[in-house]
Amino acid sequence: MGGPPVTWRARERAAATEFSPGRLTLEAVDDKALTFRSEDGRIELRLHPDEAPHVLSALGGQHAP
Repeated sequence: MGGPPVTWRARERAAATEFSPGRLTLEAVDDKALTFRSEDGRIELRLHPDEAPHVLSALGGQHAP
């Protein structure tokens, strides 16, 4: 993963769009996942604890645990 901006490309689309969930709030933690939710509630991001620092850093760094 590179740094921001992170892009997302749907299989049926040729063009990628920027993925910017905004501020994420930690909602739940267990040994299998960390769950974050965007302020507007439209995005839920579930990450394995080992992957979370890398993914959150790529999304902007301010959310990395």
